[in-house]
Amino acid sequence: MAFEPIVLDEIGRTLVPGYVDDEVLQPVYVGCMPKNRGVVGRHQICGGWILLKKVSETHNQLCCGMCHLGIVVPKEVDTCAKLRKWCTEEMLLRVRRSIVITKLILGT
Repeated sequence: MAFEPIVLDEIGRTLVPGYVDDEVLQPVYVGCMPKNRGVVGRHQICGGWILLKKVSETHNQLCCGMCHLGIVVPKEVDTCAKLRKWCTEEMLLRVRRSIVITKLILGT
């Protein structure tokens, strides 16, 4: 399951996992990037490498080196399985929020 694409958001941006030992996602510290360290796969749309970078004590960011896609995830999302689950839950939350907002705007 580790190498099955992971849909990152509701518009279909997708990560094709690779270079991940035992499915564990390891962040790289910004400014310190040894070869392949922090690379978690490729962006299916543009083909760029996706890195996992530490951006705070509580969050990491998936960053595409080609198109600059950036998705912030909690640091507890540290495996492909957890990333897949987190992305699915986030997409559902966004869809629900947009339904609520649409109903408020339309007054229904």
